[in-house]
Amino acid sequence: MPASQDELAASHLTISRISEQAHQCSNNACVFDNRTPTAQLDCCFTTSSCQTKGDPSYQTTCTQHCHSQNSSSVTADPNSHAQREKLAHELEALKAQRICRVCRSKDSCMTFTPCGHFVSCEDCCSGVDRCPTCQSPIDTTVKTFIT
Repeated sequence: MPASQDELAASHLTISRISEQAHQCSNNACVFDNRTPTAQLDCCFTTSSCQTKGDPSYQTTCTQHCHSQNSSSVTADPNSHAQREKLAHELEALKAQRICRVCRSKDSCMTFTPCGHFVSCEDCCSGVDRCPTCQSPIDTTVKTFIT
């Protein structure tokens, strides 16, 4: 079932919180992988990871571990900020691709046949007789779920 606006907002808030916690941890020389909402913090001084995002103590554990290291041996990954920025832009581009091309406010959940374009929300699909992308006539619509 496609995510509702509330679910997307909650997901965005969760990702923002994770990113902020990752930023705090990266200041303590940890490497953060925010490619998924259930990302892990991996301390750069050990092969074992800190706690997973779902564990309430993960930030504390990582911070304590990093602070216990000699600060002169700490080096930050110069690419981590650039990688986070790149991933943030990719995420925004993917979100933009999912937006309904008719109302531009809801996520697409309908596929048009025969062209196969996935560009409309359920509310807008009944109001169009041609695909907004290729202008081909719409024979049928199929509700499409992305999981």
